[in-house]
Amino acid sequence: HLIQPSFLQLSQRRAFVYFRNHINVTLPIHYVETTNAGVSWSELKLTNIFNHDSSLATVAISNSCYIMLRNPIERGQLVIAKSTDGINWHDVYTLESAVGNEFSYPALIADDKMIDIVYTWQRKNIKHVQFNRAWLKRISNCE
Repeated sequence: HLIQPSFLQLSQRRAFVYFRNHINVTLPIHYVETTNAGVSWSELKLTNIFNHDSSLATVAISNSCYIMLRNPIERGQLVIAKSTDGINWHDVYTLESAVGNEFSYPALIADDKMIDIVYTWQRKNIKHVQFNRAWLKRISNCE
């Protein structure tokens, strides 16, 4: 019941993989961790936030700042969450919020200057959102 993994690399040896739970949406997001470059993985663990039966996306912004795109309540809301440890997350910005609409299947990439997000917009189009690191720092204190 755990599908659509999202890989978050923290260093050359350490990474997390987060999963969509399509059976039990009342549980927080599940993840596993490796500290030896994927040779072995931890047992399933839980984060502190929820994602309502939809895929999510993660990316490392720096060695101590990570962002995630998720649907906290159904697919009518898409938010950016921030973490400094990859386990404890909090929302910093709502990209979309409209009951009855769908904003889903996000993808996320970051380089030295920009962060790009693409996602399905109301099952009709693909929407692209781009912002710079200065904006991200302003909303999340993430460098």
